[in-house]
Amino acid sequence: MEMQRDMRESFQRLRQRSLVGEVRDEIERMLLHGEMQAGERLNEIGLAEQLGVSRGPVREAARSLEQQGLVTTVTNQGVFVRKLSLQEALELYDLRALVAGHLCACAAERATAEELAKLRHYVDRMDRAISDRDESRYFELNLTFHDQIAVASGASRSRALYASLG
Repeated sequence: MEMQRDMRESFQRLRQRSLVGEVRDEIERMLLHGEMQAGERLNEIGLAEQLGVSRGPVREAARSLEQQGLVTTVTNQGVFVRKLSLQEALELYDLRALVAGHLCACAAERATAEELAKLRHYVDRMDRAISDRDESRYFELNLTFHDQIAVASGASRSRALYASLG
């Protein structure tokens, strides 16, 4: 009986972590796409309703995003989208470029023919977006292209660092 209860609790925690991860990923996507502005307060209730979850996963996702430096918590006021100074943004951009260069070098050495074909496909799609003057589509494709380079690199720690700098 005790073992069954422990298994149920373990499964519940696993399911909760998966849900929190999905909520975190969606809030991160919203941040990256400018759906929330720097300095804006995260509305837990509104986000929970929008995402069809309770406030708990939203709260846990916010903690994870704070560890990534995307949001900040102000005591007794809530969680806010982080504002970066120009200097901080430039430093992050430079660091991301350094790590991206390393990932590219690793991908050049390790990528399979299938991964290279996938990358070529993204370049072709980005070229079409440029021709169509579709900045939004280009931006989306460019992000995915760089994510695919990171995957093809096989360098998991560098990939995680790159993602955290995003």
